[in-house]
Order: sequence, then structure tokens, then C-alpha cells
Amino acid sequence: MVGQQITIISNEEAEAILTRATPEQKRWVGWRILKTTDKAAAHEVGLSHFTVCHWPNKADLDKVVHYYSMCHVEAARFLLEGASDKAAETLIRELRGRQAVVAANSILDRTGVTAVRGVDLTTGGKDFEILLRAVLGEPTAGGSASAAQ
Repeated sequence: MVGQQITIISNEEAEAILTRATPEQKRWVGWRILKTTDKAAAHEVGLSHFTVCHWPNKADLDKVVHYYSMCHVEAARFLLEGASDKAAETLIRELRGRQAVVAANSILDRTGVTAVRGVDLTTGGKDFEILLRAVLGEPTAGGSASAAQ
């Protein structure tokens, strides 16, 4: 796959390619999704790298590997995006628990949401709670979210 242009395929195309693939090729595709190289996947299936590289349908199998790899990336991104909402809720609910704040900030950092830094948590984090509620558009105890800004 190095230096090769990969065409994006649909789920139906991936299934059609796998229908035409041999059992060894199907096992190789499964291992190739998990391994970083064609050679490592070939080894797991008990084939030589040379054999795999010379399959007449190797380009199609590479497309399938790319398709399913991208599906895993999208699934992980979807899970992290959902986790960012929970992280924000945790920040609001558990401001006094240092471990929860660290975990929530870590999730927010990984999803590209910038968390506020340098908040004095010894005061119970009230200022931080007001600011976070304002960012999320939630009303604060003292009024509307815009009043907190």
C-alpha cells in the first residue's frame, strides 16, 4: 500500500470483494487491519510476503483493508465525541474531585475541546462552574448563561 493511491469504496463493494476472495485472503485482510504491515499480516496467516504482494486482487484487498480501517477510526472518533459531552458534565458535577477533573480534561483535550486552565479548585471551582455553564449555554444559579459572561 506504500505509495499507492487508495480509492474509497462502499460497504457493498467491500463485501463483494471479500465474496470473491479466498479464505486465506479473508484471513489476511482481518490480520492486516490489526497489523501495521502486509508482511506482519502475512506472517500471522502463515504466508510469505512475496505471495501476498503477488495476488492478482491485491489492490482490491488493500481497498477493503483501508475501508475497514477507516470504519474503526470513525467509530473511535464517534465514541470520543460522545465522551466529550460526558466529560463536560463530569466537570460540572465533580468539581471537587481532582481525579474526575483530570479525567474529564483529558477527554476534552483528546477531542479538541479547549478546557479552561489555571482555575483555583480550592474554592470549590464555583468560578469555573459558572464559566463552563456559560460556554455550554446552560443557565447558572444567578440567572442566564449570558449573565455569567
